Amino acid sequence: MVQVALKVTQAFFDRKAVIDKIGPARARALAKAGAFIQRRAKSSMRERKQPSPPGQPPSVHKGALRRLLFFSYDDRAQSVVVGPVPLNFIGVVPPALEYGGQTRRKNQLRRIRRVGTRGEIELDAPPARRVRQQWNRKRDQATGRWVRYTHIATAEQARRANRLNAALYGDMWIAGAPVAERPYMRPALAAEMPHFPNLFADSIK
Repeated sequence: MVQVALKVTQAFFDRKAVIDKIGPARARALAKAGAFIQRRAKSSMRERKQPSPPGQPPSVHKGALRRLLFFSYDDRAQSVVVGPVPLNFIGVVPPALEYGGQTRRKNQLRRIRRVGTRGEIELDAPPARRVRQQWNRKRDQATGRWVRYTHIATAEQARRANRLNAALYGDMWIAGAPVAERPYMRPALAAEMPHFPNLFADSIK
């Protein structure tokens, strides 16, 4: 079985555990199938500055999507899975390109507050009488609001700091523009599928 996906695991076909489980012939066949799909998907992306027309494989600008295309062993299905690893720093671009949808980007102002770090304890904080508290009161440059910070010592303080951080800066992810479908993995699979029977002929006894 061969599948295309937008997330891969790090279980490669030259590892002994994989070979012992499915046999060397099947491991070689699945690895070749994955390599063929990977190569076909990469070669379908043209290098150009303009976006590709909807319905065609995406254009290559800096080559990040090409570099992140991998294939690996899927233990649950005992198959090969081929696709790009997630691009967390720019959201859901690979699936949006493959299927159409909406991109998103990470909110660079948002933070996850944890015990042992410094975090928000009060918004629109009034001036404090004690000098030490006054040092912890700052005007946030992005929002212009006064914020008081503290060293987070408890889980409840961490939860409060995270709520206040969200109140200051909004959601962790910000929605981007809609993206038209520009498939590249499914066409690669369809183009290579006629070659699979010969690949697996020696692995079936």
